[in-house]
Amino acid sequence: MALFDTDIDIAVPGLRDVVPPKMVRVRQRLEEREEPDPEGEIARGIAALGIGSLAGQGSLAGQGQLAGQGSLAGKSVAVTGGSRGIADYARLMRAIVSTLKDMGARPFIFPAMGSHGGGTAEGQRALLARYGVTEETMGVPVMASMETVVIGQLPDGTKVYCDRLAWEADGIVLFNRVKPHTDFRGDWESGLLKMCAIGAGKHNGATATHRVGYMRFAEQVEAVGRFFLEHAKVLFGVASVENGRERVMKVEVIPAASIPEREKELLVLAKKSMARLPFKEIDVLIVEEIGKDISGTCMDPNVTGRVGTRGMVFGDAPNVGCLVVLGLTEATHGSAIGIGEADVTIRSAVADVDLSQTYINHVTAGSIGGASIPLVARDEEEAIRIALYCVPPRIGGPRVVRIRNTLMLEEFEVSENMLDDNLQRV
Repeated sequence: MALFDTDIDIAVPGLRDVVPPKMVRVRQRLEEREEPDPEGEIARGIAALGIGSLAGQGSLAGQGQLAGQGSLAGKSVAVTGGSRGIADYARLMRAIVSTLKDMGARPFIFPAMGSHGGGTAEGQRALLARYGVTEETMGVPVMASMETVVIGQLPDGTKVYCDRLAWEADGIVLFNRVKPHTDFRGDWESGLLKMCAIGAGKHNGATATHRVGYMRFAEQVEAVGRFFLEHAKVLFGVASVENGRERVMKVEVIPAASIPEREKELLVLAKKSMARLPFKEIDVLIVEEIGKDISGTCMDPNVTGRVGTRGMVFGDAPNVGCLVVLGLTEATHGSAIGIGEADVTIRSAVADVDLSQTYINHVTAGSIGGASIPLVARDEEEAIRIALYCVPPRIGGPRVVRIRNTLMLEEFEVSENMLDDNLQRV
């Protein structure tokens, strides 16, 4: 990034005279319901399915493998390990594999994360390890490979893929959080069907599914997900839903045949419970850090209102005039997906960007605009002055919001002219 090693003089009359408004720290009330015993819910949910009914209630392929045997004893079971920073990730995963082991099964975890982790087996294994999911902590193998098999294709010719190790196992368990997606809207967004379509299909599955573009992505996720459920040996799914504080509000074990309709209902709950900024109009939104540990697009469009998908608008998000990004999280390891949705950033943030990591995700998704580098200011002070200078004047002064990231929204800063009854001074 030698281009930004020297100062770029932005000699615009009046720019240095811009005075940022006085900011006030506030707190908003978020959904607080929390599941007190997620491990117990998982164990009880799996037990309620019944050993003999696991295959019978699952996919057609699952019935062929396990029906009539009445037990998982000695059977290999592949459990999906995704790339998202799910609340209590290691805790929930350990409960799943421990319950399977108690039933006599031989579970293993396989990275199910499309092209993430640099699109390599070791990169994906390392990504799981950052969430505390390792062979040592889980007590089961973590089997990472990018090798896939084609299990069929849709009427439009889209090939459906599955991780080879998972396909060759006696059964598959899907595990993922259900939440609104960052790039599209539909009855199924981030959850178990998407885990079928993209996660379990590895880089090949992610590429094939994304080829239709985000305007048709919702219907493609459903189509590929349902095909996977019908043809792969899926036993059941474990879905978590988080509250406004990003804590587990609900965890549910779902028979394979019931996954589509139940996930649809859980997404409604997730949308009602997620944290958002309580404003319709924001002139300048300052985001201190972005990262893959924060959101699949490093900053959640459900919060910022900046959607990377051309032609897509999230009507329930605020209208932001100018978006400023000040840095990357350490945990994102240089991946800056969606930084192009910002208008202004700073040199130190750009210096931390790993272009290879960032570009792999964008090219796979077919949405390269989000990988663009915004205007690069010298430092935080200059970035904020530029943003304030570039928004239209408003009676009462600019409406400015400053957040740490798009996950931590219980407390943040606002300009004094944005105080209302929904916000409490801290």
